[in-house]
Amino acid sequence: MTEQRVLQALGEAYAAVPPDPTVEQLRVGIDAIAREIPDGVAVQPRTVGGIDGLWITPAGAEPGSAVLLHLHGGGYVCGSALSHRDLVARVAAAAGREAFLPDYRLAPEHRHPAAIQDVLAVIGALAADGRTYAVAGDSAGAGLALGSVAATRDAGLPGPTAVVTMSAWADLTLQSPTFDELADVDLLVRRVDLQADVDMYLGPAGDAADPLVSPVFSDLTGHPPLLLQTGGDEVLSGDSARLATAAVAAGVRTQHTVYPGMPHVFQMMWWALPEAVAAIDEAAGFLRAHDGGTTA
Repeated sequence: MTEQRVLQALGEAYAAVPPDPTVEQLRVGIDAIAREIPDGVAVQPRTVGGIDGLWITPAGAEPGSAVLLHLHGGGYVCGSALSHRDLVARVAAAAGREAFLPDYRLAPEHRHPAAIQDVLAVIGALAADGRTYAVAGDSAGAGLALGSVAATRDAGLPGPTAVVTMSAWADLTLQSPTFDELADVDLLVRRVDLQADVDMYLGPAGDAADPLVSPVFSDLTGHPPLLLQTGGDEVLSGDSARLATAAVAAGVRTQHTVYPGMPHVFQMMWWALPEAVAAIDEAAGFLRAHDGGTTA
């Protein structure tokens, strides 16, 4: 049974999301999750590679450190730089590095491969400026982050120094057994809602098993160091478990952490859950440890 403190945090975080929302209502409600930026962190609008977003600069950020490129979640149909700016600001501050949070194009207005094209445009611009980068993401953004590793190889772009995922949605075919095992426990994510997102993101001709959209089917050989974080009470935890098994088998430096009793992307509720703060610190430590790691 979900603890009362978690229920309260969820109620506060998603108070602006009505039952059975339209896409527009969902976008407005998710943006309302954002909280205050920590002291000493500057957040400014910036365009990188033609993609608008927010550039985050903590005081004392290490010169020359890898930029943290964070790809927000939201099922590829909602979420924004606005909704995730406080989470990314806290990770960036703890890691001591600059970050960029792009507003990649969303479905249903822009279907795959629009989002990955936008991410590649940002990576290309960072490379042109001589910047290395680590890539992170939550939920659908984590799947996009993982997919970007293979996409950079195909495009001849430099890969990231490290990859950090939070509650990764990495299988758009929805085959992980945890969908059934935890269906009565997960209070945020339902298979029917994810399937609706898949339909909007891929359209009728899309292939949900394409490794670029479902990285559980990717060849992870040569993949950069990988941190996978999930809550113990979410149906998507099986995606990360499958990724961890495949990554270890491929010889990837892999860290897989499950936070018991935590819901989907609990890191966004840093203001209420100590586990979220611990996960942010873990992510920051992983980024620091692999700042100069071998790129893919």
